[in-house]
Amino acid sequence: MEITIHNNGDSSITINDATFQEGGSGDYSITSLFLPPVFFTAGGMFKLEVTFAPTLSGASEAVLQIESSDPDEPLVEVSFTGRGTGGQVAPQEQIEQINEFVQASVDDGKLVGKGSGISARNRLRTFVKKLQKVESLIEEESYEEACNLLKSVYKHADGQDRPKDFVEGEAREELAAKILELTTALDCD
Repeated sequence: MEITIHNNGDSSITINDATFQEGGSGDYSITSLFLPPVFFTAGGMFKLEVTFAPTLSGASEAVLQIESSDPDEPLVEVSFTGRGTGGQVAPQEQIEQINEFVQASVDDGKLVGKGSGISARNRLRTFVKKLQKVESLIEEESYEEACNLLKSVYKHADGQDRPKDFVEGEAREELAAKILELTTALDCD
């Protein structure tokens, strides 16, 4: 999709930045050459190309924030909504994405070990190691073992009381959904 930014004012403006808001889908990216700052005169325009490349089926949303020197609207937000359809992502790619998501969520503090003190750290470490083992099992095409371990991992992230969750935080629910999608792709019972 091409976004055209018009300068309807009487003087030049500068586009200082255009980035996607944190928390949105990573399925969207700016694919045109964009090296801020971008200057354009009164009546001028600038085109920005955004690409939607869904990694999973289903709804996907993001907000592009455009920062400029415009005194009336220094920040303009453009909302995107898309729906991924069609082919599935291979299980190997799904588990890699899950492990990347877990690492990013841990780094951002959106996924933490459940409990207090050292037990929380140990639960988080165990959880991460189990997901890494699932990746190894999928690489080895040991799908039955991968399914068994994946079901156990899911139970420790599903938000239910029994068995106790190993992780909690803002990313827990999305992580649980990603794990369920992988169990479906692997045809786990």
